Amino acid sequence: MNKVIHRESNAWGRTSTVILAGGFAFVMVTVLDRDKDVAVIHDLIVHESRRKKGLGTKLLNEAMKEAMNMGANAINLSVAPGSWMVGWYFKHGFVLSRREEYDGHDYLVLETKTQ
Repeated sequence: MNKVIHRESNAWGRTSTVILAGGFAFVMVTVLDRDKDVAVIHDLIVHESRRKKGLGTKLLNEAMKEAMNMGANAINLSVAPGSWMVGWYFKHGFVLSRREEYDGHDYLVLETKTQ
């Protein structure tokens, strides 16, 4: 996997890392200012032409390692109920934490602990 990492800290105390994989996959990991022990994974995306080849799993593993390097003890992410991604994240050790509504949409918040 061709990996490029860009780190950015902003004025609110948030630290974000973007991981790209050969231009075909993307994920962002952020440690929030309100709780530095929890990282949030945003927008894990694998181009349709590269799916079902393990790239998403490799990218998720890299994001989890980066969250650990950033000092997080847990990782959260949001996913739409009924999405195939729910089962995929469960397969990778995430569990349901809670349901939330944001901008009129219902989301499942999944969580896992870093190792």
